Amino acid sequence: MCLLDAADGFKCKGTCTKSSSAISALDWSEDGQYIQTNDLGYELLFYAIDEDNLKASGKQVFATQLKDVAWATFTCKLGWPVQGVFDPSQGGQDINSVDVNASRTLVATGDDFGDVKLYNYPCLPKAKSVAFGGHSSHVVTTRFTPDDKYLLSTGGHDLSIIQWALSP
Repeated sequence: MCLLDAADGFKCKGTCTKSSSAISALDWSEDGQYIQTNDLGYELLFYAIDEDNLKASGKQVFATQLKDVAWATFTCKLGWPVQGVFDPSQGGQDINSVDVNASRTLVATGDDFGDVKLYNYPCLPKAKSVAFGGHSSHVVTTRFTPDDKYLLSTGGHDLSIIQWALSP
């Protein structure tokens, strides 16, 4: 993964190289000092970012060092607050997308069965969900709007976008 410098024509100024596979999700910490990634090899990795020296950035850090870090977004499907989204009988490969809403009260997933599911945040093991159908094939992405009023989901083969209104 390349760290681009927007102030210098989006040139690659640093790299994060520990992932063993293609990166599938990436989140920044609220203070911009860390990145967490998931890759297709089901790794959860963390990197320290030095905005003033991107060449020195991209050093891997361990999860224990970041246990109290607040994340600006949470789209990684691996991580403590979303560990309950996986059905142990499926091995975790059926979940395609995860998103946590801005108020940190809900977790949304999209899966291979065409379902959009909502969980309470944090979503711990054996958590119960509410499932919503609407897509005719796998759900590629789920994302909350910044105001937490809607959830958007995109379908795979059905090529659809569904806007779900969220009520309190």
